[in-house]
Amino acid sequence: MRAVVIRAFGGPEVLRIADVPAPVAAEGQVRIRVEAATVNPVDLATRSGALTGAGLLPARDVIGIDWDAAGTACRPWRPPRCP
Repeated sequence: MRAVVIRAFGGPEVLRIADVPAPVAAEGQVRIRVEAATVNPVDLATRSGALTGAGLLPARDVIGIDWDAAGTACRPWRPPRCP
């Protein structure tokens, strides 16, 4: 899959588009097909080097309208019922 990655800390110039392995859905997880992603303040702090340990793959806030893989032990999701 293609993703924006950070290989070094700095300003917007350190952002690169790269091919990365697609994540694998583990037990009890689903993988969604991402339609849109955002960059939030945590992503900006990570890129600048002010925050470490959050991972160097920004835009973890995403919108997906469908799932494309499921791990074992996944049950179909149902919206909660109102009382």
